Amino acid sequence: MNQDAAFVPKVQINAASYRERLGLTSFINASYQIRDCLRFDPQRVLIIGGGVGLERAILRHLGVDVTVLDIDGALGPDVVGSVDDLSMFDDKQFDVVIASHVLEHLPFEYLGKSCQEIARVGRHALIYLPFACLVPEVTVAVQPLFVKTLRVRIPLFWKEHKFNGEHYWEIGTKGYPLRRIRAEIKKVFSILDEYHNWDWRYSYNFLVMS
Repeated sequence: MNQDAAFVPKVQINAASYRERLGLTSFINASYQIRDCLRFDPQRVLIIGGGVGLERAILRHLGVDVTVLDIDGALGPDVVGSVDDLSMFDDKQFDVVIASHVLEHLPFEYLGKSCQEIARVGRHALIYLPFACLVPEVTVAVQPLFVKTLRVRIPLFWKEHKFNGEHYWEIGTKGYPLRRIRAEIKKVFSILDEYHNWDWRYSYNFLVMS
């Protein structure tokens, strides 16, 4: 249930526009989601935000019962709805809930309620979020014997994030340090693992248990 009557969830004007987003990062992100999800040997998975559909197709191919929820019915989800209100699902109905680059599409005050709903319906969850940062790196290699990469992550802590039509907030920007986001998630979940996806540096990923 929306907490702020002034907030109207954004939907796709043209569902076909998602085809334009089918790039390398889509496959990288899908690969990480599938790998992380399979760590829990799930039978039933809820995907919140269907995206381009890679995760749904692959998980179903692997024999997993997948339900997709999206705010936009034009994208062909199994259920139309918003992450902050999952009342159509039963408690612990799913082994894993995947919310990959979804929660930042709602104002920050919805984060707690959305996490509570995810925790109610799922035993485990993958919560992937955008991380605004610079990552200078140096790679030293003696092929094929030795490869070492040194990285430094510099959050954009001086940059005030402004709503860009999609994201209301991002980790690393002014007012949203990683420690704040981690603390909010820990209010609801036990964090089993967290990591920065160095193959797609815009993504910081949490694996959690309710």
